[in-house]
Amino acid sequence: MESLIGYFHTRQYLPFKRMQEMFNTVFNIPISEGGIHYLLNKLVTKAEPAYNLIKQEIANSKSPIGSDETGSKSIRRQKLGVDMAK
Repeated sequence: MESLIGYFHTRQYLPFKRMQEMFNTVFNIPISEGGIHYLLNKLVTKAEPAYNLIKQEIANSKSPIGSDETGSKSIRRQKLGVDMAK
């Protein structure tokens, strides 16, 4: 349930009130907004060590990789011979 709440919160951007309604109507699990907040914080606590490890690995990397993918579409188009201007 924690994972599902985390997914709905971070990926689907569902507010606590809508999550509460969904758990009640779809899953038949009555839960308060406070209960959702508690479970989300519990998930954050569990995920924090992995998050910090990844953060440290990136900081210690000798060849950091940028997250900008702006040019990747252009490169793919060039390789495929696709002209998007036409």
